[in-house]
Amino acid sequence: MNFLTLLKIIEESGITGMRLKYSSIEKYPLDPTRIQELLSPFADRLSELLPKYLSYWESFYPTLNKEWNNVTWSFPGVEVDFKLYNGDALTWSSEKSEAHVNAWFLDGHSPDKNPEIWSPGIMKSVYENTAIGGTLASFTASGMVKRALREAGFFIKRKKGFGAKRHMIQGLKS
Repeated sequence: MNFLTLLKIIEESGITGMRLKYSSIEKYPLDPTRIQELLSPFADRLSELLPKYLSYWESFYPTLNKEWNNVTWSFPGVEVDFKLYNGDALTWSSEKSEAHVNAWFLDGHSPDKNPEIWSPGIMKSVYENTAIGGTLASFTASGMVKRALREAGFFIKRKKGFGAKRHMIQGLKS
């Protein structure tokens, strides 16, 4: 959803000729049928993007290897260099990287259900892989998560959430 929402914003902005580098870390990548089920309520909003994404994902999904997978996709106005880390975030966080991420969408489920994803070590890796001025956003706004991100070095602010979510957080690396 984050990926398609970002593409929709780019599409609506009228920007063309853009090259986007988008990376995702997934321990259990969803199969195309499950993605279609989950995103079907947003099909009208995502218009042509969703069918195109599903078509790309249907080709990409069966070829996934453990760790990094790369592919380039074309969407209206933007070429996307899509990288998927297929594996555990703890393993990813131990790898050395030269990444300089400008924006993170941190959606690893709640700390009650998935505490290891929000560990101080992983949040430190997120910080180290973030460009100066880089941002993050998450619907997870627990004290544990905010503390881990602050200890890593981010400035964290709690904001009003969307829909049924009371709060969310935003962060900045300065």
